[in-house]
Amino acid sequence: MGEKIRLTAKEKSELLIEGVVTVILLLLLNFAIVVMINQMIASSPQWQEAIFTIKSTLAFGPEHSWHLWSWENLFIGMMGVADAIVVYWRLIRRYHQMQMRHVISELHYIADGHLDTGFTWPSTRTCSGWLIVSTR
Repeated sequence: MGEKIRLTAKEKSELLIEGVVTVILLLLLNFAIVVMINQMIASSPQWQEAIFTIKSTLAFGPEHSWHLWSWENLFIGMMGVADAIVVYWRLIRRYHQMQMRHVISELHYIADGHLDTGFTWPSTRTCSGWLIVSTR
């Protein structure tokens, strides 16, 4: 990708809060989904009978001796994996926004006339995947 930026304490806490709030919201969503599915199943005898039929006919393992009687645990595990992917995606997205904020602030600094600060640009340099070619 490019160089990693050093995050300030404010940015680190922003990432931490973003992760915590995302996890809390996803846990609330997961809980609501599980409660709604359980209520739907409990209120309908047809659903209960259909689910029991599916549970009793599906068997796994050697000689089909294993039955998965509780699909709720498997569903919660799948939601946990999906939640981890969502949290990772949101934190990476926020980190990239912070990188852009740093790049834009540096460009504003250069645009304000701070060109001759003793820093010499190398002949070629990559910045977040873009190739910058110096004309010096």
